[in-house]
Amino acid sequence: VAAVGLFGYLIWRIIEAVLDLRDEGSEPQGLGARAGYIASGLAYGALGVEAARLAMGMGGGSGGGQQEWTARLMELPLGRWLVVAAALCVGGTAVYQLYKGATRKFREELLIGQMSQGERAAIEPIGVAGYIAQGV
Repeated sequence: VAAVGLFGYLIWRIIEAVLDLRDEGSEPQGLGARAGYIASGLAYGALGVEAARLAMGMGGGSGGGQQEWTARLMELPLGRWLVVAAALCVGGTAVYQLYKGATRKFREELLIGQMSQGERAAIEPIGVAGYIAQGV
């Protein structure tokens, strides 16, 4: 189930970027944001592959995949710095997602004015739970 959800998110992020659903535009800043959506989707897709491998009994279940990738990175020139950079990106993203959920900052991205009272009441706890879960 987790793998399917992660693959669904991958597809969503690519659609969001290609169709420019957030109206980022075609200027360099907008294209950068849209490329970020694709990169985010690919990262979740990679997690989906690992989840599927684990579900099919092909994963070690003890972090073997991460250890393998870390070892590969460490062999590259500046590999240690790449590993540190990756860890900082993952950690920073997690902290930001926790912040966004706890402060309800995600509401700024929603068309609250176009929602009914019931929709607004339902979407807020779902958003809080989703962003905090994503951060965790």
